[in-house]
Amino acid sequence: MNKAIPILMAVQENIYKIKEDTSGMREDIPGYVMQFRQMQADVKAIKERLGM
Repeated sequence: MNKAIPILMAVQENIYKIKEDTSGMREDIPGYVMQFRQMQADVKAIKERLGM
């Protein structure tokens, strides 16, 4: 029982760090979407030039 309490405290601290990291990643998602759309447009343009 005495060993479990410090482990649970460490897990709780890690949860807060993971939560912060996750919210930071959410802010990056719109940028990734824009890059993906640009890549799709580039691939489409390349295919048109190659006659595919």
